[in-house]
Amino acid sequence: QPEVATVQHGRPPPLQTPSQSRVAAAEEEECRLSDVLALADAMPTALPLGVAGEASPDSQPLARSCPPAPPQELDLSIEAMGRRLGVPAPVVDACRAELRVTALHRWQAECLLLRGVLEGRSLVYSSPTSGGKSLVAWLLVARMLATRKKKALIVLPFVSLVEEVGATLSGLLAKLKVCRTAKKKRKKGMAALPRPVRVEVCHGARHSANFDNCDVAVCTIEKAHLIVNKLVFDKQLHELGAVVVDEVHLLGDPSRGHLLELLLAKLLFAQAPPA
Repeated sequence: QPEVATVQHGRPPPLQTPSQSRVAAAEEEECRLSDVLALADAMPTALPLGVAGEASPDSQPLARSCPPAPPQELDLSIEAMGRRLGVPAPVVDACRAELRVTALHRWQAECLLLRGVLEGRSLVYSSPTSGGKSLVAWLLVARMLATRKKKALIVLPFVSLVEEVGATLSGLLAKLKVCRTAKKKRKKGMAALPRPVRVEVCHGARHSANFDNCDVAVCTIEKAHLIVNKLVFDKQLHELGAVVVDEVHLLGDPSRGHLLELLLAKLLFAQAPPA
Protein backbone atom coordinates (compact mmCIF):
# COMPACT_ATOMS: atom_id res chain seq x y z
CA GLN A 1 0.00 0.00 0.00
CA PRO A 2 1.24 3.52 -0.72
CA GLU A 3 2.57 5.47 2.20
CA VAL A 4 0.36 8.26 3.46
CA ALA A 5 1.89 11.37 4.92
CA THR A 6 0.21 12.49 8.07
CA VAL A 7 0.10 15.98 9.49
CA GLN A 8 -0.21 16.40 13.21
CA HIS A 9 -2.12 19.45 14.25
CA GLY A 10 -0.73 20.72 17.47
CA ARG A 11 1.10 23.57 19.02
CA PRO A 12 3.63 25.30 16.73
CA PRO A 13 7.32 24.93 17.61
CA PRO A 14 8.54 27.47 20.13
CA LEU A 15 10.18 30.63 18.81
CA GLN A 16 13.96 30.80 19.05
CA THR A 17 15.60 33.32 21.32
CA PRO A 18 18.12 35.75 19.77
CA SER A 19 21.03 33.72 21.18
CA GLN A 20 19.62 30.49 19.74
CA SER A 21 19.16 32.19 16.36
CA ARG A 22 22.79 33.34 16.36
CA VAL A 23 23.97 29.83 17.21
CA ALA A 24 21.83 28.34 14.44
CA ALA A 25 23.13 30.89 11.91
CA ALA A 26 26.72 30.18 12.92
CA GLU A 27 26.18 26.44 12.53
CA GLU A 28 24.62 26.93 9.08
CA GLU A 29 27.53 29.15 7.98
CA GLU A 30 30.04 26.57 9.21
CA CYS A 31 28.23 23.81 7.28
CA ARG A 32 28.28 25.84 4.03
CA LEU A 33 31.98 26.64 4.37
CA SER A 34 32.71 22.97 5.14
CA ASP A 35 30.85 21.98 1.96
CA VAL A 36 32.96 24.34 -0.16
CA LEU A 37 36.19 23.14 1.45
CA ALA A 38 35.10 19.56 0.85
CA LEU A 39 34.54 20.42 -2.81
CA ALA A 40 38.01 21.95 -2.93
CA ASP A 41 39.49 18.75 -1.49
CA ALA A 42 37.87 16.78 -4.29
CA MET A 43 39.44 18.96 -6.98
CA PRO A 44 43.01 18.42 -8.22
CA THR A 45 43.57 22.18 -8.08
CA ALA A 46 41.34 24.48 -6.05
CA LEU A 47 41.80 27.89 -7.58
CA PRO A 48 40.30 30.69 -5.56
CA LEU A 49 39.48 30.01 -1.93
CA GLY A 50 42.21 32.02 -0.31
CA VAL A 51 45.08 33.03 -2.50
CA ALA A 52 45.31 31.08 -5.69
CA GLY A 53 47.16 30.94 -8.95
CA GLU A 54 47.34 29.22 -12.28
CA ALA A 55 46.96 25.46 -12.22
CA SER A 56 50.12 23.45 -12.76
CA PRO A 57 50.59 19.74 -13.52
CA ASP A 58 52.13 19.21 -10.09
CA SER A 59 49.32 20.92 -8.20
CA GLN A 60 47.95 18.99 -5.26
CA PRO A 61 44.53 19.08 -3.55
CA LEU A 62 43.99 21.82 -1.00
CA ALA A 63 45.79 20.99 2.26
CA ARG A 64 43.91 21.79 5.44
CA SER A 65 46.54 20.45 7.78
CA CYS A 66 49.17 22.69 9.35
CA PRO A 67 52.22 23.23 7.12
CA PRO A 68 55.63 22.14 8.38
CA ALA A 69 57.47 24.93 10.12
CA PRO A 70 60.41 26.46 8.23
CA PRO A 71 63.85 25.95 9.72
CA GLN A 72 64.63 28.01 12.81
CA GLU A 73 67.62 29.70 11.17
CA LEU A 74 65.48 31.06 8.29
CA ASP A 75 66.14 34.76 7.61
CA LEU A 76 62.73 36.45 7.81
CA SER A 77 63.84 39.90 6.64
CA ILE A 78 61.78 41.22 3.75
CA GLU A 79 64.84 41.37 1.47
CA ALA A 80 65.89 37.77 2.17
CA MET A 81 62.35 36.42 1.87
CA GLY A 82 61.83 38.40 -1.32
CA ARG A 83 64.88 36.77 -2.91
CA ARG A 84 63.84 33.32 -1.67
CA LEU A 85 60.29 33.69 -2.99
CA GLY A 86 61.25 35.32 -6.27
CA VAL A 87 59.37 38.57 -5.54
CA PRO A 88 60.59 41.41 -7.82
CA ALA A 89 62.99 43.82 -6.13
CA PRO A 90 60.81 46.94 -6.77
CA VAL A 91 57.97 45.31 -4.85
CA VAL A 92 60.27 44.38 -1.97
CA ASP A 93 61.52 47.98 -1.82
CA ALA A 94 57.93 49.25 -1.86
CA CYS A 95 57.01 46.92 1.00
CA ARG A 96 59.68 48.54 3.12
CA ALA A 97 58.97 52.10 1.96
CA GLU A 98 55.16 52.07 1.62
CA LEU A 99 54.08 49.42 4.15
CA ARG A 100 56.97 49.86 6.59
CA VAL A 101 57.58 46.09 6.55
CA THR A 102 61.09 45.07 7.52
CA ALA A 103 60.52 41.36 8.20
CA LEU A 104 57.83 38.72 7.87
CA HIS A 105 56.15 36.96 10.76
CA ARG A 106 57.02 33.31 11.06
CA TRP A 107 53.48 32.19 10.19
CA GLN A 108 53.61 34.28 6.99
CA ALA A 109 56.78 32.47 5.94
CA GLU A 110 55.11 29.13 6.71
CA CYS A 111 52.23 30.01 4.38
CA LEU A 112 54.46 31.19 1.55
CA LEU A 113 56.86 28.23 1.81
CA LEU A 114 54.12 25.59 1.95
CA ARG A 115 54.82 23.03 -0.77
CA GLY A 116 53.23 23.94 -4.08
CA VAL A 117 51.99 27.43 -3.17
CA LEU A 118 54.55 29.22 -5.34
CA GLU A 119 53.65 26.90 -8.23
CA GLY A 120 49.95 27.76 -8.12
CA ARG A 121 48.53 25.59 -5.36
CA SER A 122 45.62 27.13 -3.48
CA LEU A 123 46.05 28.44 0.03
CA VAL A 124 43.42 29.08 2.71
CA TYR A 125 44.66 30.86 5.82
CA SER A 126 43.35 33.00 8.64
CA SER A 127 44.76 35.32 11.27
CA PRO A 128 43.43 38.00 13.65
CA THR A 129 42.53 41.42 12.32
CA SER A 130 45.65 43.41 11.32
CA GLY A 131 47.67 40.22 11.67
CA GLY A 132 49.31 40.49 8.24
CA LYS A 133 47.02 38.40 6.00
CA SER A 134 47.16 40.92 3.17
CA LEU A 135 50.94 40.90 2.86
CA VAL A 136 50.95 37.18 2.07
CA ALA A 137 48.46 37.79 -0.74
CA TRP A 138 50.26 40.83 -2.16
CA LEU A 139 53.60 39.01 -2.35
CA LEU A 140 52.03 36.07 -4.19
CA VAL A 141 50.19 38.39 -6.58
CA ALA A 142 53.36 40.36 -7.34
CA ARG A 143 55.30 37.17 -8.00
CA MET A 144 52.57 35.89 -10.32
CA LEU A 145 52.47 39.15 -12.28
CA ALA A 146 56.22 39.06 -12.82
CA THR A 147 56.64 35.36 -13.61
CA ARG A 148 53.42 34.10 -15.20
CA LYS A 149 52.39 37.40 -16.79
CA LYS A 150 48.71 36.81 -16.15
CA LYS A 151 46.10 38.89 -14.32
CA ALA A 152 44.88 38.99 -10.73
CA LEU A 153 41.43 39.41 -9.23
CA ILE A 154 41.08 40.76 -5.69
CA VAL A 155 37.63 40.19 -4.17
CA LEU A 156 36.59 42.27 -1.16
CA PRO A 157 33.22 42.59 0.59
CA PHE A 158 32.92 46.38 1.01
CA VAL A 159 33.42 49.42 -1.21
CA SER A 160 35.57 51.13 1.43
CA LEU A 161 37.94 48.15 1.47
CA VAL A 162 38.04 48.10 -2.33
CA GLU A 163 39.12 51.74 -2.43
CA GLU A 164 41.69 51.25 0.34
CA VAL A 165 43.24 48.11 -1.14
CA GLY A 166 43.23 49.64 -4.63
CA ALA A 167 45.27 52.60 -3.36
CA THR A 168 47.65 50.28 -1.47
CA LEU A 169 48.31 48.02 -4.44
CA SER A 170 48.74 50.99 -6.78
CA GLY A 171 51.61 52.20 -4.60
CA LEU A 172 53.04 48.73 -4.00
CA LEU A 173 53.11 47.76 -7.69
CA ALA A 174 53.90 51.21 -9.10
CA LYS A 175 57.45 50.32 -10.17
CA LEU A 176 56.70 46.77 -11.32
CA LYS A 177 56.57 46.44 -15.10
CA VAL A 178 54.94 43.74 -17.22
CA CYS A 179 54.97 42.97 -20.93
CA ARG A 180 51.40 42.75 -22.17
CA THR A 181 49.60 44.17 -25.18
CA ALA A 182 45.98 45.16 -25.54
CA LYS A 183 43.65 42.87 -27.48
CA LYS A 184 43.49 45.19 -30.52
CA LYS A 185 47.28 45.44 -30.70
CA ARG A 186 47.65 41.66 -30.40
CA LYS A 187 45.43 41.21 -33.44
CA LYS A 188 47.71 43.56 -35.39
CA GLY A 189 50.78 41.57 -34.34
CA MET A 190 52.33 44.42 -32.39
CA ALA A 191 55.10 43.46 -29.96
CA ALA A 192 54.58 43.83 -26.22
CA LEU A 193 56.60 46.55 -24.52
CA PRO A 194 57.29 46.80 -20.77
CA ARG A 195 54.81 49.05 -18.99
CA PRO A 196 53.77 49.66 -15.36
CA VAL A 197 51.20 47.39 -13.80
CA ARG A 198 47.68 48.76 -14.06
CA VAL A 199 45.48 48.44 -10.97
CA GLU A 200 41.77 49.03 -11.52
CA VAL A 201 39.17 49.65 -8.79
CA CYS A 202 35.75 48.22 -9.69
CA HIS A 203 32.55 48.59 -7.72
CA GLY A 204 29.00 49.75 -8.33
CA ALA A 205 29.82 53.42 -8.58
CA ARG A 206 33.12 53.13 -10.44
CA HIS A 207 33.93 51.46 -13.74
CA SER A 208 32.36 48.55 -15.53
CA ALA A 209 33.27 44.88 -15.31
CA ASN A 210 36.05 45.31 -17.89
CA PHE A 211 39.10 43.16 -17.34
CA ASP A 212 40.79 43.96 -20.65
CA ASN A 213 42.56 47.18 -19.71
CA CYS A 214 44.07 46.27 -16.34
CA ASP A 215 46.41 43.75 -14.74
CA VAL A 216 44.87 43.74 -11.26
CA ALA A 217 41.16 44.24 -10.65
CA VAL A 218 40.19 45.13 -7.08
CA CYS A 219 36.44 44.70 -6.80
CA THR A 220 33.40 43.85 -4.74
CA ILE A 221 31.82 40.39 -4.76
CA GLU A 222 29.15 41.47 -7.25
CA LYS A 223 31.65 43.01 -9.66
CA ALA A 224 33.98 40.01 -9.40
CA HIS A 225 31.09 37.72 -10.28
CA LEU A 226 30.39 39.77 -13.42
CA ILE A 227 34.06 39.71 -14.42
CA VAL A 228 34.32 35.93 -14.05
CA ASN A 229 31.07 35.44 -15.99
CA LYS A 230 32.46 37.56 -18.84
CA LEU A 231 35.76 35.67 -18.85
CA VAL A 232 33.91 32.36 -19.01
CA PHE A 233 31.61 33.60 -21.79
CA ASP A 234 34.55 34.94 -23.82
CA LYS A 235 36.62 31.78 -23.11
CA GLN A 236 39.37 33.90 -21.55
CA LEU A 237 39.44 32.45 -18.05
CA HIS A 238 43.01 31.30 -18.77
CA GLU A 239 44.08 34.95 -18.48
CA LEU A 240 43.34 34.81 -14.76
CA GLY A 241 46.46 33.82 -12.84
CA ALA A 242 45.57 34.61 -9.21
CA VAL A 243 42.42 35.16 -7.19
CA VAL A 244 42.41 36.61 -3.69
CA VAL A 245 39.18 36.34 -1.68
CA ASP A 246 39.06 38.30 1.55
CA GLU A 247 36.49 37.50 4.27
CA VAL A 248 35.62 34.12 2.75
CA HIS A 249 33.35 33.40 5.72
CA LEU A 250 30.79 35.62 3.98
CA LEU A 251 29.78 32.44 2.17
CA GLY A 252 27.23 32.20 4.97
CA ASP A 253 25.86 35.72 4.48
CA PRO A 254 22.11 35.47 3.76
CA SER A 255 22.09 38.30 1.20
CA ARG A 256 25.43 38.02 -0.64
CA GLY A 257 26.83 34.62 0.26
CA HIS A 258 25.28 32.90 -2.75
CA LEU A 259 27.17 35.19 -5.16
CA LEU A 260 30.49 34.38 -3.53
CA GLU A 261 29.61 30.70 -3.56
CA LEU A 262 28.74 30.85 -7.28
CA LEU A 263 32.00 32.67 -8.02
CA LEU A 264 34.11 30.09 -6.22
CA ALA A 265 32.16 27.15 -7.65
CA LYS A 266 32.69 28.36 -11.23
CA LEU A 267 36.42 28.74 -10.71
CA LEU A 268 36.67 25.33 -9.06
CA PHE A 269 34.66 23.73 -11.87
CA ALA A 270 36.89 25.37 -14.48
CA GLN A 271 39.90 23.68 -12.86
CA ALA A 272 38.30 20.23 -12.70
CA PRO A 273 39.79 17.62 -15.07
CA PRO A 274 37.56 16.47 -17.96
CA ALA A 275 35.38 13.47 -17.15
